[in-house]
Amino acid sequence: MLVKNNKETIMKFKSVAAALLAAVTCVSMAACGSGGDTNADGKVEITMWHNSTTGDGKAYWESAAKALEKENPNVTIKIEAIQNEDMDGKLQTALQDPNSAPDIFMARGGQKLRDVVEAGQAMDLTDKISDTVKNQMATAEATEWHDAWATFCSGEKSWALRQDQLPTTHPIVAPINDLNDTYVNFDGITYAKGASVLKQLAFYVGRTQFFEGIHNYLNRHAYSNATLADLLSELEKTSGRDLKAWSAKWLEESGINTIATGLTVNADGTIAELKLTQSAPAEHPVLRPHRLAVGFYNEDAATGKIVRTEQFELDVDGETTIVEAAAGKPRPAFVLVNDDDLTYTKIRFDAESQAFAEANLHRFDDALARAVTWLAFWDMTRDGEFPAERFVDMTLRLLATETESTTFRYALACMSTTAHHYVAPARRDDVLRHVAAELWTLANAAEAGSDTQFQLVTAYLGYGEEGDAAFAANAHGLLDGTVRLEGLEIDNNFTWTIVQALTSVNEMTNDDVDAQLAKKETTENREFAYGARASMATAEAKEWAWDQALHNDELTNSQLEAVARGFSATPRSDLAEPFAAKYFETVDWVWANKTYHMADALLNGLYPGYADPATLVKLGDAWLDEHIAADNALKRLIVENVASSHRTLKVREYNEAL
Repeated sequence: MLVKNNKETIMKFKSVAAALLAAVTCVSMAACGSGGDTNADGKVEITMWHNSTTGDGKAYWESAAKALEKENPNVTIKIEAIQNEDMDGKLQTALQDPNSAPDIFMARGGQKLRDVVEAGQAMDLTDKISDTVKNQMATAEATEWHDAWATFCSGEKSWALRQDQLPTTHPIVAPINDLNDTYVNFDGITYAKGASVLKQLAFYVGRTQFFEGIHNYLNRHAYSNATLADLLSELEKTSGRDLKAWSAKWLEESGINTIATGLTVNADGTIAELKLTQSAPAEHPVLRPHRLAVGFYNEDAATGKIVRTEQFELDVDGETTIVEAAAGKPRPAFVLVNDDDLTYTKIRFDAESQAFAEANLHRFDDALARAVTWLAFWDMTRDGEFPAERFVDMTLRLLATETESTTFRYALACMSTTAHHYVAPARRDDVLRHVAAELWTLANAAEAGSDTQFQLVTAYLGYGEEGDAAFAANAHGLLDGTVRLEGLEIDNNFTWTIVQALTSVNEMTNDDVDAQLAKKETTENREFAYGARASMATAEAKEWAWDQALHNDELTNSQLEAVARGFSATPRSDLAEPFAAKYFETVDWVWANKTYHMADALLNGLYPGYADPATLVKLGDAWLDEHIAADNALKRLIVENVASSHRTLKVREYNEAL
């Protein structure tokens, strides 16, 4: 972390450094001074710029800011999300004036970050942070941020698992021959799978040996170039492991393994054999060596919590591995392969463990165990191996007690995907109404002013249906103040979330949106207004949004993205269906006439994902067959969208047959 050489800014960071650094775990950041908004009463305002203008990234920073503010009542975080390609230009302009630059900004890395440092626009914070905070930073396991690995599992690792099961998967180590290769290869595999595999490497060689090897590597190659082989060589020396073979399978091959549990139990209830079976997809038939742990979990009679009672560490290699240490042990209520999430793999439970976890996941005491187990159920659901409605019900039970914020947020998102896309169409409306009612009940029961309350209300607003009087009354009430949830702050951003929820069920008109915008017309609010108009559940609104996104050259990049998101946000197949054919007819024009980043935004934002998946699959496969010679970066965008429709079709058919 870097900070502008500005006294007031440095003082701001000294006061909140520990909490701030915890909030931005695993994200490279730098800081520069804005001249300070430190008040005489000790209250401070910290400004932050980042480049996550949509989706999970934006939600993460908003949630992290609220959590930080709650832990530090004197601190206010002012966040500005800036379009990725605009970030560097705006930042360089702002850095010329200490009073306009943000306190924190996303560090882009490489030469650009080096230029900022060498220009004297940033300063090393190391000697400005107390020894106490430094110790907290160095020993995260000993601080209150002990659930960081659960955060990683639910967030980053789930991203990697999704990316790795797409037809566009690739090895972690991939050649970069030109600029287009960076578009294709820097994704959830490079970042999230890479991080997960690094965690596995540390456990595979041993933690002590890992840090000793890293120390030797850094010293040996200080002030010089180094290679992956140099790093692995040092780790081989400290661990005695053959990492050339490890690297070939983990870093140079694509795909993900699955490790399934099989139990044979004696008549007296003890384990005769605990067998782990590793498999690989046919497209990437590589069985990898793993160092992992198997955990046994049972109910603690005193607390009613499900807790780990035993754990076994072992190497898993090849197709079959017997957990010798488990023989003769009493069969536990739940067996968790990949306990502590030490390796990168999909997991499948034995039948009794699966049934127990489904009924009791919300009672698991350890956040990481919950995250690993929940992620396995989500993976089974999207593979068409676990019923969608049962996943929804299990997730609702989990949400009532879940304390880890990232698991909570991702559970909400995956439940929404399941309810809207995977549930059999004949039962979908009933499921959606059930989820909406439960979310509203949970929101009203949540701690006043908590992030949990905020996330639940936000999620609830995504389940509106035209003609639902209760939903309309709740949303209108939140907007005009007649419906109040204690502690829930209706700030500017949340106001527009409510507005878009109302436009999506035709409870607000364009005139209503214009009136809302007139109250406070800012650049950000104009973007919100565009998104709200595009979200209206009418054919006319969708035609307008489609035309605006493609042909209004006066829109800013952020406005264009808002329109595209609004276009595809309405969960109505009848409104999406007319655009299925139009989408594939438009792809070539978009690619030829837009920059890569805007083509990415348009081709993802305008994909009519709520249309009949069978139609999208038919049209998408035909387009791909006709465009074998198209740019890889373009084909990747289309392949991944069509792959999502293939999965939706497969999973929906599985649930229809139940």
